[in-house]
Amino acid sequence: MNLPSSASEDIVVPRSVVDVTRAEEVAYWMATLGVSEIDLRRAVAASGEVPGDVRDYLGVK
Repeated sequence: MNLPSSASEDIVVPRSVVDVTRAEEVAYWMATLGVSEIDLRRAVAASGEVPGDVRDYLGVK
């Protein structure tokens, strides 16, 4: 089913991984978690790509 562009813009797709290889994903996670790019990259390197693990590592709820 194709949705009109205005309707599809309202759909939020849950992100199952923190992907630091794509600039738009890095920007999304920086804004969502309230961290710098370097802190985000360090957290992913230390804890893996699972959002909950990254949040725990950063101490963000």
